[in-house]
Amino acid sequence: MTLAIAVVGGGRIGALRVAMLVEAGHRVVVVDTAPVRAMPVPVHRNVHDAFPDPDLWIVATPTAAHLPALASILRRDPCAAVLLEKPACTSPQLESFRELLDRHPLACIEVVSQYQDSAAVLALARAADPRADLVVSFVKDRTLDEARGRFRDPIAGVLGYEWPHLYAIARSLGVSADDLQTFDPDRSRVDFVDDGGYLLEARWETTCHDGRRLILHSGIAGGSSRLFQCGGGDPSNYRLVRSTTASGAEHSLWLTPSGAADASLAATRKCLLVTEPRAGGRRVTTIVDDPLRTSMSRAITRLTARQPRDVRRELDVIEHTEMLLRLRTWTAPRVVTHAAS
Repeated sequence: MTLAIAVVGGGRIGALRVAMLVEAGHRVVVVDTAPVRAMPVPVHRNVHDAFPDPDLWIVATPTAAHLPALASILRRDPCAAVLLEKPACTSPQLESFRELLDRHPLACIEVVSQYQDSAAVLALARAADPRADLVVSFVKDRTLDEARGRFRDPIAGVLGYEWPHLYAIARSLGVSADDLQTFDPDRSRVDFVDDGGYLLEARWETTCHDGRRLILHSGIAGGSSRLFQCGGGDPSNYRLVRSTTASGAEHSLWLTPSGAADASLAATRKCLLVTEPRAGGRRVTTIVDDPLRTSMSRAITRLTARQPRDVRRELDVIEHTEMLLRLRTWTAPRVVTHAAS
């Protein structure tokens, strides 16, 4: 089915969305108030100039612009179907975002969560012991992209980019929201690497209520991490999910790293699931996975059927981020900020 889709935001992610939508045969326009790169589709300056009756909107602006963009769309059409890039909004905007949802009960809104639909993450969930300790670590280098004008989150820093992916993967692998929403110095620790107030790296470690140990870690400055060693691959650009049992049996899922296949959307994206039983016999399974495309396709199907995932559940990660940002200001045991070297 061919849909009329308006993409709000013509930056890197917006351009990726446009390319995938055009490839899938949809009619697409872009809305952006600023000049954008050359696009294969019409570009308009405001939401009122888009299609007379879009089937779907996709908001792919910088995070702080999600809320005003969504508000503009809902002023035009209180029943609009809208797909938001993650996270839904910034921490300071959270209450305003909830109020906007309350005022528009007929709107159909979903936050894209690419790893909830990932074939690789689902394969790990099937293979791993649900009681095993869990590490989710994403590292990449944003410095060149930011120097070229890619948006920068001055409030959340590293917590505003890959962190929602880490959170979604942890939830998909059985970690409860309660385990992620509270800080107990007796069972939790958080470390930050800070460069003049800009968060470059963060590590959150806690013992869940079921006894499993959880580490969430992300860095955006490339190079070797100050807070976590991945033990394989390129330490400056990787996405790793590792499950380890008390006996030492391990499953390591190496997801496609940042930027791979951007140049060719048709490129096959492959992930590696490495299984290392305690008794030996290492096994490597290749999994073909394209979570960016798959998650968007499935979200479009849900939105056009008016059956989206619960958008309020996706606000949990913003509450979690808000907690971590508050912890930065505390002088408390097991809250450590390191200066970038």
